[in-house]
Amino acid sequence: MSRRHKTAPRMPLEEDAESSAGWSRVEVPAVESLLAECPVVPAARVGVLTVGRGQLARELAGRWPAASIECLVLDSFQAALVREGGEVPANLQIGCAADWVAGPYDLIYAPLRRRESAELNRDLVQSAFVHLKPGGELLVGVDSQSHPALLEELREWTRPVECQVEPRGSVFRLKKANELKRVREFRAEVVYRDAERLLRLYTRPGVFAHRQLDPGARQILKAVVVHSGQRILDLGCGSGAIAIGLAARDASLDVWAVDSHARAVEATRIAAERNELRNLQVVLSHTADVPGAGSFDLVTANPPYFANFEIARRFLDGAVRALRPGGECLLVTKLPGWYREHAAQWLAEVEVWSSGHYHLVRGRKP
Repeated sequence: MSRRHKTAPRMPLEEDAESSAGWSRVEVPAVESLLAECPVVPAARVGVLTVGRGQLARELAGRWPAASIECLVLDSFQAALVREGGEVPANLQIGCAADWVAGPYDLIYAPLRRRESAELNRDLVQSAFVHLKPGGELLVGVDSQSHPALLEELREWTRPVECQVEPRGSVFRLKKANELKRVREFRAEVVYRDAERLLRLYTRPGVFAHRQLDPGARQILKAVVVHSGQRILDLGCGSGAIAIGLAARDASLDVWAVDSHARAVEATRIAAERNELRNLQVVLSHTADVPGAGSFDLVTANPPYFANFEIARRFLDGAVRALRPGGECLLVTKLPGWYREHAAQWLAEVEVWSSGHYHLVRGRKP
C-alpha cells in the first residue's frame, strides 16, 4: 500500500444533498485526487455513487463524452436535486435505485460517509466490486484519514490496495482480478406478530429499521383499529412494518406505502409478496403524492428526528394533502414537545399521549 500525502485545493464537486433540507453540509473527501488519477484512456462504462448532487458524475461525463456514465442515487429527494443541479449530459444516466444496475462496469467510484451505517457502506462497496468486470477498477472515497476496517476488507478481495491520504479523507483504489470467493449477505428477514398472524419483513442496510421491527411501528400498530374498506397511507414506510401489519388485518383495506428511499420501497414490495398481500401498493416518492390524494381515511408515519423537524413538517404537509376532510393522522415520536406546540398548524383535535417509550400524536384534517 502506498501512502502519498498531498494538499490539494478545495474543489467541492460533491455537496451533501441534505444541506438543502437544512442539514449540515459535508464535502466528499479527495474528489480532486480521484479525478487526477482517473485512467488516461476513457472507461466505456462508469458507475458513480453520489452522496451529493452528482457533480462528479457530470464532470466525468464531460471528460469522457463517448463513455456511459451511470449515477446511482438511493433516495428520490436526492435524485431530484441531482437532476436540478444543471443540464444533464446525453451520456449521463441518473438512476434512483436500490442497487447498481447489472454490470459489468469498467470503473466505479463509491464515496462513503462515516455517519452512514457501517453495514450500508460495506454493502455498497461489495456490490460495486461484484458489478465490476475483471480488470475493472474501484475507487472508494471515505471522509476519514484512517479506515482500517475497510482497508482490511478490501484486501480480502484483491491486492494491492492503493491508498491516498488527504487532509479531509482518503481514497482507496483497487483493481478486480477475480470474482469474490464469498459474497457477504447483508439482507435479513424479520418475523413479527400482529394480532394472530405472523408476518415477514425483508430488510437490508439503508432501510429503517434493518434486522428488527421498529418499536415505534409497534406502537402505531397497537393503536390503530381498522374498519372495512378504509384507505390507509403509511408515509416513510421503511421496511413496511406498519403497512404490512395493517394490510394483513383486512383484505378490504386499500393500503399504500410511500418512501423516498429506493431500498425501503424494494423491501416493502418484497414483504408484500412474501405475505401474499394484494391490497398493498408501494410508491417511491419524496413528495408523499399518491393516487387518490384527498381521499385517505388514515395516514400513519414515524417521521425522522433530524433537520430541525423540517422532515416532520414535510410529513405533515403530505398527510394533509392525502387525507379526506375529517381523516385521521397518527404519528409516533420520542420528541412530543414539538408536536404539542406545532401540530395544530396542520391538524385539528390534536392529542398527544405516551405509549411505551414513545409518544403518539393524533389529529384530524379540518
